[in-house]
Amino acid sequence: MNEEYNKVNVKLLSILAYIGPLFLMGKLSVEKDEPHVKFHTHQGAILFCFVAGAYVVTSLLCWLLSSFPAVQEIFSLLLYVGITVAWVIMIVMGVIGAARNQQRPLPFVGDFDRLLRK
Repeated sequence: MNEEYNKVNVKLLSILAYIGPLFLMGKLSVEKDEPHVKFHTHQGAILFCFVAGAYVVTSLLCWLLSSFPAVQEIFSLLLYVGITVAWVIMIVMGVIGAARNQQRPLPFVGDFDRLLRK
């Protein structure tokens, strides 16, 4: 199928793929079969799942440490800030790559993506 897709939509959907659950817009759009959209929405979905999983694991660990309030607060602060900073850095890297029409895999996310595709 050699379809002509709107280049602005392709770029916009590729950029939005990295912003939380907005990757679903690319998965449900008309341009979902375009290679750039497919690549970036897949990376955005994996990144979102990693971050959501990290937040859940951190919440469970904080709940387990609830008998030690001082340790719990320091631990949760460090983990939540670390996860959020890493997420923002990955978002910026993905958005820059999508804006430049590059298909450069994100660190860790790209490795996991390769494992899923095998």
